[in-house]
Amino acid sequence: MITSTDWLLLLLIVFVSSFIGALVGISVILWSTHNKKEAQDVLDLVEYKEKPSEEKHDKNEDEAPIVKFVNKMLHDAIKMGASDLHFEPYEEFYRVRFRIHGVLRVVANPPISISRKLAARIKVMARLDVAEKRVPQDGYIKLKLPDNKAIDFLVSTCPTLSGEKVVIKSFCFDRLAVPLNIDKLGFEEEQKRLYLEALANSEGLILIAGQHGSGRTTTLYTGISRFNKEGVNISSVSDLVEIKLPGINQVEVNHWKTGLSSAVPLRAFLRQDTDIILVDEIYFDPKITRLAIRAANEGRLVISTLHWDMGYEAHAARPALAFLLGMGLPPFEIANSVKLIITQQLCRRLCYRCKVEQEIPEAVLLAEGFKKEQIPELKLYGPSRGGCEECAYSGYRGRIGLYQVMPISEQMKRLMMERKYADELVEQAHSEGIPNLRESGQKKVTDGITSLEELNRVVHKD
Repeated sequence: MITSTDWLLLLLIVFVSSFIGALVGISVILWSTHNKKEAQDVLDLVEYKEKPSEEKHDKNEDEAPIVKFVNKMLHDAIKMGASDLHFEPYEEFYRVRFRIHGVLRVVANPPISISRKLAARIKVMARLDVAEKRVPQDGYIKLKLPDNKAIDFLVSTCPTLSGEKVVIKSFCFDRLAVPLNIDKLGFEEEQKRLYLEALANSEGLILIAGQHGSGRTTTLYTGISRFNKEGVNISSVSDLVEIKLPGINQVEVNHWKTGLSSAVPLRAFLRQDTDIILVDEIYFDPKITRLAIRAANEGRLVISTLHWDMGYEAHAARPALAFLLGMGLPPFEIANSVKLIITQQLCRRLCYRCKVEQEIPEAVLLAEGFKKEQIPELKLYGPSRGGCEECAYSGYRGRIGLYQVMPISEQMKRLMMERKYADELVEQAHSEGIPNLRESGQKKVTDGITSLEELNRVVHKD
């Protein structure tokens, strides 16, 4: 990470130089010299093809300081496990922020004078129109690591009052670090059993709902990877393929570029002798929902993700149920097709090396939903102040899932047929002993995996 001393040195150079163009080059070159080894490592990562018209560039372009800066940011993001990189210009300053374990943190403050060059460089890498600065654009960057593992990035630009903001989203940081292992996701044993039992069905609809960045796609592919066998025909459709799995027929729609809907390949799957269909995700499009439910009722297993802003509520299945019941489909089709609804959220794991035991008053614990008989035996932990080197001095390291896994019982099917509201189905699930997100999170707190403070950040109390 670039220190304040580095930038102070750069500003001094800027102040005494008389050529503005040279100033920018000198300042970033000085920065890159300070990080020479890491910057050189990054240059080996870049692997992308530009348009023919863009191939005529100076042979020394890869040595340019702006190129090294962007490469260094991508390299640092990979090392730190960031899911998103924000390049943000403001009137008085410029900052680069990484989202790590769901939380944004500032990692660099380059001179505001290079903001346009930074945006231009990233747009060139993503094969975007460098001259177009008035409208948002989307593109891809593909990097190849020395061990031949590839990382895909989605680049999004957006014009602001102070220039173009660029956000780079990685699709593969967590996938590179963690294999598709269902035991690593955070399911309790009973929740895992219910999920695998539903996956073993030959028909029906499994819905995995959650907010942006809640790990829905990982849950989907981790589950289905266990059934990716020679005797099973699996096809998937998604706007952007985040996880590539050999043996699965994956279709990428790219609706922001092609204008196509997921309904087109989904309709084709019905004629492709498909056993399992993955839809990532069901949008607010009745055509897609009808096709998915039709497939589920015609002898195919359909698994789909659903993006829904749950508002951090404990009963996160409520909006997913409301979505299904509000699509205008015949109630008997929904009741017959839906087998399981999973709703999820991610929380940060406490650092195993530096977490500390916490003393929390009984009145607070009761208010947080713990039972009185639990309290004498509770041993709760929190992050240590200042953290340690292992967790980058944050107190947390990695994330884990919180889940509500709700099988659709016969009583719940009856309520659907009677056109009951989502709240009534949630009450029925609670009466059947299905833990909600808050209760799932409390188990992680009592097991010392996360803190009460973190649970309150990601899932609110009722």
